[in-house]
Amino acid sequence: MNSLNRLKFVMKEISFELSSEVKNKIKETLLHHGINEIGGIIIGRKEAEEYFKIIDVSISIEEKSLSFYRFFKSARKSQKLLNKHFKNKTGYYIGEWHSHPSFSLNPSITDAATMFGIVRNSKMNINFCLLLIVKLMDDELLYKAFFFHKDLDNFITLKEKALDTSANNIE
Repeated sequence: MNSLNRLKFVMKEISFELSSEVKNKIKETLLHHGINEIGGIIIGRKEAEEYFKIIDVSISIEEKSLSFYRFFKSARKSQKLLNKHFKNKTGYYIGEWHSHPSFSLNPSITDAATMFGIVRNSKMNINFCLLLIVKLMDDELLYKAFFFHKDLDNFITLKEKALDTSANNIE
């Protein structure tokens, strides 16, 4: 990607939507696992050029490998969820998610290196992926999402797409 195209790409605003079902699934998981990090893969769809909809997530539960600063993903559970959505044509792999119960919602150096490793691994054949970082604060689910692309040197912070409720407004 030449520098002019890279600049145009970076200047675009990329947005995402997190379904209420996914929010509830993640919140229940975080309540159960407390101060330990937990995560999995993101299943979703690219709804428009700069808009992604997250429709499901896997929950990697390897109790013996959980700690307050890392976790190990269960490939078997993630693959099972991925196969289900692929078979039903409802979504596909668009990234990874995990919690930062004791840290900020920004990617750590390890997080960024892992995500760039995914998009730059020629064996995986993935041009982009999202990273969703979540935490609970006073029982409220907080989250931020980031976009990683194989041709970019830095990640892009995504904007959450505001739900259009204008059709429901009564004047």
